[in-house]
Amino acid sequence: MKPIFKNQLVSTVIRDNHVFFYTDEECIEVEDPHGTFLNFVNSLNGENDLGEISKKSDMSEDEALDLIEQLNEVGLIENNEHLLSSSLSKEDLERYKSHYNFFSTISNINQSKYSFQEKLIDSSIAVMGLGGSSVLLSCLAGMGVGTITGVDYDKVELGNLNRQFLFSEGDLGEPKTSTCAKSLKKINSNVNFISKNLKVENSTGLNHLLASTDIVINTIDQPSILSTRWVNYACSVKGIPLIQGGTGNNKLLFQVFYTKHSGCYDCYLLELLEEHPEYKHELKEMYGKKLEGRNPAYAPNIAFLAGLITNEASNILLNTAANMESYTAEYKSFTLEKSITKNWNKKSYCPTCSNRNTFDSEPVPLDELIKISEANSIL
Repeated sequence: MKPIFKNQLVSTVIRDNHVFFYTDEECIEVEDPHGTFLNFVNSLNGENDLGEISKKSDMSEDEALDLIEQLNEVGLIENNEHLLSSSLSKEDLERYKSHYNFFSTISNINQSKYSFQEKLIDSSIAVMGLGGSSVLLSCLAGMGVGTITGVDYDKVELGNLNRQFLFSEGDLGEPKTSTCAKSLKKINSNVNFISKNLKVENSTGLNHLLASTDIVINTIDQPSILSTRWVNYACSVKGIPLIQGGTGNNKLLFQVFYTKHSGCYDCYLLELLEEHPEYKHELKEMYGKKLEGRNPAYAPNIAFLAGLITNEASNILLNTAANMESYTAEYKSFTLEKSITKNWNKKSYCPTCSNRNTFDSEPVPLDELIKISEANSIL
């Protein structure tokens, strides 16, 4: 072990025989009339082992180890030997150097800050729809997610360029899949981008795409609601987390579904139908339709959603999520103020995630889903 003090996380002030470490969240005060503690901290430079630290600090190894453990508990120590055992290349160390500063906030003696980047590089994410999600694709490539599968069948149009920034005027008329592949290669040539020029028309057609996927990000909005149920069903069969976002006239919708152990999208629909029985009329009216000309997408809002989605994807991949429960969050379009957050638990009677359906079937028809909600509302 060669401990190193995380100087980048603190501001150190020496005053009145005390050492003050100021972090973003707290101030740690240590009485140090003889400068012994500060001398000890200075010896934690990532080059000294425990024996060398104790000699330089004029204390026993047990005393030095006790102080190291105390600093580790408050998140101010990491082990510099982790770099020697890392699988990252020289290019990776340079490309993602700001990431390591970020990961230092959650690293410790046992958990290497480099291990988080290694996880990202070993991860695979499938993105359904490459329109508004083109912004988040840039984030995923910059993060270093090793394999990204992009699914779409549209071509680049002039009306896309106000918010879909992987595309340019020179790409007009070109398939979004190949254009994304070309643009992402320029951002990070180490990322394996698999483009699938495919129109999603059911769940079974997605099965082969999800064979080794860790997360699915869905931004397909046509046909309305039905397309999301297709993606949700495929994710539920495999137990793959599903993240999605969308824009309304006055709100932004952000949803995360941990389909393996928490509620899926159909659980969410059942909950809405049970809480608001009249919603079935609006649902039937919108269901399966192409609501063209009604997309209120605005560049800052799309970028905001892309940040939420990729941040949540990172938390899932790195096991840093606050909890593993499905939830919906709504934000106001103009102020980006959060207005609603609600969790969706798995429903024992959900026909999608509770029956452990198989790859060779599809979601139940909407009328059947409504009947299930009505039956359980009565109960």
